[in-house]
Amino acid sequence: MSESRYDLDYGLDACADDVVTFAEAVGISSGYVLVGHSMGARIAIRASRGSRAKTQKIVLIDPPVGGPGRRKYPIPLEWLLNAMQVAQTGCAERS
Repeated sequence: MSESRYDLDYGLDACADDVVTFAEAVGISSGYVLVGHSMGARIAIRASRGSRAKTQKIVLIDPPVGGPGRRKYPIPLEWLLNAMQVAQTGCAERS
């Protein structure tokens, strides 16, 4: 179970360090492939660029391109919420 407290660091660099530390702890000493989805893609990039990283390759799946200091995310929130609703309830075919 993960801890959650106001004094813990959940920043991208801290998460990236956790990934590298985990790989070291389980004895992965060279050439692993790191896969990151969405925010995990940003973490994978940061984890792979450090001097302790032993990544051979990284796979980035749907990395976010929005956020502080970045351009606006290209898909509006309303569209995503509607898509999730349609996925849950289904939709009728239109002719």
